[in-house]
Amino acid sequence: MIIKAENLQHIYKTAAGEKLALDNLNFSINIGEFVAIIGTNGSGNTRRLCKRCLGNSG
Repeated sequence: MIIKAENLQHIYKTAAGEKLALDNLNFSINIGEFVAIIGTNGSGNTRRLCKRCLGNSG
């Protein structure tokens, strides 16, 4: 196994309050598997991956 994530949660803070985007997300990626993170342009997919899985502050 290369990556394993358990119980991920992400909350966006907006002027209207907080919005729960992820709640109790669990996944693992094994050697040889391909994974795609999809979403609309500008929704923060790359940033979320870097912050959560790679430990990057970006």
